[in-house]
Amino acid sequence: GHLQEGLPDHAYLQQAEMGLEVHIEALAERLDFKIAEAMEVVELMSNSFQQRFGEVEARLGLAEARLAGTCGESGREQPPSEVSAALGQLGSQQEALSATV
Repeated sequence: GHLQEGLPDHAYLQQAEMGLEVHIEALAERLDFKIAEAMEVVELMSNSFQQRFGEVEARLGLAEARLAGTCGESGREQPPSEVSAALGQLGSQQEALSATV
């Protein structure tokens, strides 16, 4: 059958369809890449958060060890004066409390 004027022929449509498929595939690849990039960023952020959290935990551990050192017998490492002052205050408060009881 003869095609009407103005209507694109089959070959043209096929070409256009293939072009669209290529375009869609390229978009999908870019999207995949963007998603992978975003996941990487999230992972990096979570890693650095875990690292910071670990550092904070380590510092807390050190502080606890120092406090334990001041309370315990081994006075090898002198604590900061504020810590010993605070501990002294706690001690006197405890004494005052036990005196009232």
